[in-house]
Amino acid sequence: KYTNSFNIANNKLTTLNGLYGVLMALLPELTFKSKLNKVELLQWIDVSRNKLTDISEDICKLPYLKILYVHGNNIQEIEKVTNLRNCKSLTSLSLYGNPIDHIKGYRHFIIEMCPLLEKLDSAVISEKELDIIKFRGSRYGEVRNKAGKVIRYPKLPEEIIKTIQLAEQNAAEKKDDN
Repeated sequence: KYTNSFNIANNKLTTLNGLYGVLMALLPELTFKSKLNKVELLQWIDVSRNKLTDISEDICKLPYLKILYVHGNNIQEIEKVTNLRNCKSLTSLSLYGNPIDHIKGYRHFIIEMCPLLEKLDSAVISEKELDIIKFRGSRYGEVRNKAGKVIRYPKLPEEIIKTIQLAEQNAAEKKDDN
């Protein structure tokens, strides 16, 4: 017997740094011989509804992690989840309920970053989404308010940001003229 899931939801955790060591101390010893240790056999972790602001690289030390629930935390910047690209077995991920929900292209960014994902935020990733990512792309990293207005642009070259802002300003002026 071995443990393949671990639930630490609703614990007011602010970081997952050191998670690997904590799991080594908490999980029961394996009852069979394996080249992997007891932590490396974990396939599902639930850290939802805590106070996390990022995803620690300790998560990526789990080579067979397939399901990760991180919904309902306080992740505000898309850059704080980029460690997930190193999770080579991840097929299901939940990030909804974090402030990154307001970032334009958030879903496409995550799907592109984790190409093995089959489900994101409890929704199956569709062929249409994969086609959009592969062929059309989008401006990832924009943060918008509830009205859809850009309140922070992604880290793009300054000339691109100016071009975007000018186009939006011209569109607003045309709308005002009508």
